[in-house]
Amino acid sequence: MIIQHNLSALNANRQLNIVGKMGSKSVEKLSSGYRINRAADDAAGLSISEKMRRQIRGLTKAVENVEDGISLCQVADGAMAEMQDMTNRMNELCVQAANGTNSASDRSYIQMEIDSIVAEFDRIITTTRFNETYIFKGDEEYSPDFIEILGNGIGSVKGVKAWADDKLSSHLPQEYTNDYNNHTNNWVTTTNTPRPNAGCAWIDFTDFTAGSKQELIQKLNGEGFDSTCGAGCGRYYGIKFVRGHRSTDVTDQSKIPYTYNYYQEHNSEILSISLDDLWTRYTNQEPTQKCSLGEMICATLIETINDAGEKYKLNSVHHPGYNSFLTAHSTAYSYQKGTAKFYISTTGGSGERYKYSPVPRDITGAAGQLKAIGERVIMPKRQLAVQAGTDTDLANKISMRLPTMSKESLRLNKISVLTEDFATNSIEILNDTLRFISEDRSRIGAYQNRLEHSSLNLDNIVENTTDSESKIRDTDMADEMVRYSNINILTQAGQSVLSQANNSAQGVLSLLTA
Repeated sequence: MIIQHNLSALNANRQLNIVGKMGSKSVEKLSSGYRINRAADDAAGLSISEKMRRQIRGLTKAVENVEDGISLCQVADGAMAEMQDMTNRMNELCVQAANGTNSASDRSYIQMEIDSIVAEFDRIITTTRFNETYIFKGDEEYSPDFIEILGNGIGSVKGVKAWADDKLSSHLPQEYTNDYNNHTNNWVTTTNTPRPNAGCAWIDFTDFTAGSKQELIQKLNGEGFDSTCGAGCGRYYGIKFVRGHRSTDVTDQSKIPYTYNYYQEHNSEILSISLDDLWTRYTNQEPTQKCSLGEMICATLIETINDAGEKYKLNSVHHPGYNSFLTAHSTAYSYQKGTAKFYISTTGGSGERYKYSPVPRDITGAAGQLKAIGERVIMPKRQLAVQAGTDTDLANKISMRLPTMSKESLRLNKISVLTEDFATNSIEILNDTLRFISEDRSRIGAYQNRLEHSSLNLDNIVENTTDSESKIRDTDMADEMVRYSNINILTQAGQSVLSQANNSAQGVLSLLTA
């Protein structure tokens, strides 16, 4: 028997401390509701849980973003519904005024109501907004220098700008003239050689970017440009970016909205630029010779035009040796190395006859005037992206094109019923105006449906991800209570044993007193 060291008590005390720490952790888990309160509780589980929390909180905010997008669509839809009613009312008044039984005073009274409706129409366009974002009138810095071409128009693609010659300058840049005169190789051209000081149109790809082939296709598929030379000859051609592999086939005349005309003969051509091939070429560049995507687009345009369809080569007396209609009319294409600016210009001459302007065509191919509906001015559609995910790639954004319009673009400033002929013409204008508004409203409705589906999907993802995170992070209260009860029993037993161990040395006194 010894009295210097009470080993039994030390052991009982050590075990009691261990149980006490376990009990403290159990109480913490029961009181907080979390199984993991610190990294030491479950290091791997904490890492997984935090990633899930980031996703849950981000997706929860994305749901709010999508709901805001839906609200914007609802505001736009409501405004356009009223616009359609107002358009129908104006059409009704124009039909009334077109009747030959009306007197001049009758038509003047009708015109008064139409003017009032147009004024309210313009007010709705210029004031309708959602969270300080104007829906219809576009950016304040909008300039008519930017031209929409071929449908939505390459000039309205994000990162691409298109200018007409008569909007900026009637000459090519000065550095082009200097390079041409000095015979430098800074410029790449098509088969035809542009001359200095010739009229031109510009398409600027400098700010155009795409992080993947899918993004490139989404931005450019179906877009293109069209231009004209000759004031009265009606010579048309087109270049279009398409999905798929390269093709030099000439498109059948009936499948495109404009024609190529020469001496009363009708021919058609759209030169296809393969976006798949373009992306492959861009990603397979040598590191030492790497150029921007915009410059690669310019280079591909030049080479494709130069190679365009040997089987369509023209050898007529009018155009001997030209490789396609694209270069048959004293037309040249060029870009400066190291840049992403693409020029369409003439190979000779200057003045009005050789001005270039990448403008939309009407169904007859008429250029120079925007005559899809007479003199309608086409405004670029503003892009708006709803962040519908937690990552930064394009798949987490839902892009929408706002229904940008103006009184002038809808030709409402041309509505007049002061004569019978004016009233008849106004009926035609309003028919087209209603169609344009309906197209924009249908597109906004489609966006709203997509956003609603996205919102439901995000809610589902948040719910299921929260369930997974809960299984990792939260305390199973029933299981923890069983553990806590067991710890309490062990604590009481330890305290009892420690008390008995402390009393074990009392036996030594009986020996001493004997």
